[in-house]
Amino acid sequence: MRPIPASDATRTVGEARIVELLLLQGWAFEARGAARPAAEAEARAALLRLVSADLPSRVLNGARGFDPSEVVCALAAAVATGSDPALAERRLASGRGLAWQPTGWATNLAAPPPLDHRPRRFRVTIERRFSVAAPGRRLRLGLPAPIEDERLRISASRAWVSEAADCRVRADGIDAVLEAPSGAAVSLQAMFEFEARAWLPTTPESPLSPADVDLYTRLDEGLIKVSPRVAAFASDGPAGETARDLVRRVWDVLMSRMACGQVRYEDLHPRAPLDWVLEHGWFDCQLGAALIAAVCRARGVPARLVGGYTLATAAPFQHYWVEVWLTGQGWTPFDLWGWDLAGGDSRSPWRDAFYGQLDVRMTTQRLPRRFSNPGVRLPRAWRLLPRATSDGVETEFMDAETGALVYAERVAVEPLS
Repeated sequence: MRPIPASDATRTVGEARIVELLLLQGWAFEARGAARPAAEAEARAALLRLVSADLPSRVLNGARGFDPSEVVCALAAAVATGSDPALAERRLASGRGLAWQPTGWATNLAAPPPLDHRPRRFRVTIERRFSVAAPGRRLRLGLPAPIEDERLRISASRAWVSEAADCRVRADGIDAVLEAPSGAAVSLQAMFEFEARAWLPTTPESPLSPADVDLYTRLDEGLIKVSPRVAAFASDGPAGETARDLVRRVWDVLMSRMACGQVRYEDLHPRAPLDWVLEHGWFDCQLGAALIAAVCRARGVPARLVGGYTLATAAPFQHYWVEVWLTGQGWTPFDLWGWDLAGGDSRSPWRDAFYGQLDVRMTTQRLPRRFSNPGVRLPRAWRLLPRATSDGVETEFMDAETGALVYAERVAVEPLS
């Protein structure tokens, strides 16, 4: 398992924030409350073991500086290779617990149980805190909202903002239009209550319309770009390969010959972002899902990138997966979270935990028609730095070159039934 390319220039995050990152990777259930001090000590010890096993760092203001992507990928490699059994045990128990917490399953199962399809009720609070760099400028800031469909029904919603603003809850998200205040951050918050259930296979009432087929087979859409290298990968299957066979082939390659970690998006070529994945063998949830979608589109199979939030109260987080249109079944989800749940073991039944099925989620994006826009532009190089809060997770989007906060997102989930 090759390390991702990096240099001292990207190792700019201090040890304390890296420990916060590791807590959510392996101690999500112990990251708050009375269990936190012991969990933090274990996470710090795990980081030191990773350093001893050649995780690079550099001196930063008299202390160690790390690249978060290198840390997450080093953790994934340690779990997959079995080089740190204690860390692997923590990582797998934590991940499997997060995957099954919304439906109440235990975390020590040898294989994923059947999904629980009973409806569940949740209250989700999302807050985005924006750093305002241009006082007096007219802003249009955004928050995601759940997509209502046959698996999710909203019963209540509310939105509010820290400044005087025109704040609207719309079908495709929440908008706040305001004048940027002087010397202060702007906080935009929303609360949703809804009933949701896991995905169930259904027979579509009708085939996709020609317009939808055209939309979901386009070869250039955001990260879904069919470069010559992606097209060659897509065509490298046996004669007579069906859409189902194609998805299974790409899935097996991702699960057995690649690794799920954290990628620096500034390293991707803007016209061929998925070539980096094929060259280096690393993907994150968004890039892995985009690669499956691109391979499907290269073969004329409709596919789309979908995003939303997991609903484990211990550590809800933003996540991406792919939906592929399968004849007789319609839009079918495939979520590569299974790589983490299996610890990179291609023989583990956990790798297919979300192959063609999905647990209860709060879906907020179905690209390209439904897209959550925060209203601010991310810099060329940026980092995600998550940490546990008293009731959920806060993720800071930071400028990698200056360390400045672009915006922070806090998510909290409360089960109501």
